[in-house]
Amino acid sequence: MLPDTPGVTAEGSEVSATTETAQGTEGAVTNQPTDTQPDQFSQLRSTYDARLSASQRALQEAMRRIEEMDNQLFEVQIGNLPPEEQTAAKTTRGVEAKTKEIAQKEQIFEHIAKVVMVQNLTHQYGVPVEELVQFNDPVAMELYAKKVFDLRKGQKLDKRKEEKTDTVETGGGSTAAYDPAKFRNSGDLVGAMKAKRAAGLSR
Repeated sequence: MLPDTPGVTAEGSEVSATTETAQGTEGAVTNQPTDTQPDQFSQLRSTYDARLSASQRALQEAMRRIEEMDNQLFEVQIGNLPPEEQTAAKTTRGVEAKTKEIAQKEQIFEHIAKVVMVQNLTHQYGVPVEELVQFNDPVAMELYAKKVFDLRKGQKLDKRKEEKTDTVETGGGSTAAYDPAKFRNSGDLVGAMKAKRAAGLSR
């Protein structure tokens, strides 16, 4: 029997080591979502930011090329005009370009303002973003968010009232009032105690 003892000890050690490894693995798996979730979110955000940045650069480059081609075409169109008319055409074109640039900037500012307002109203009133982005008027957007918030608040209050009523009512009907005269001469103490409890009386 003695020669077999080391083998048993080795197997026991392997079982113990396997058990500890499994326990350690189980603990790691249990804690993994909490530890890796922020990292996964950061990776997704970084990937999204990188793609967005690349798309913006590509769009800017495409817009630059279009503008160059447009300028070249304009120069060809006014090439045969007298110098005075060329100067006037360039001035008019410059004014139109400036007006267009201002309009584009205003659209960008309006979009940013809308995004900020949607985020604030969503945080304040708990209204989903997809519902708020349908509004272009900021006043109408805020009124809608407040209305939804008040409606949900009223529904919660009604639900609490119903739950409170359900605790008082039993079997779909009102709790019967306790009548001490009913049990005064019967000697049914158990029935009297049950009736008291059903009526909400502790004693």
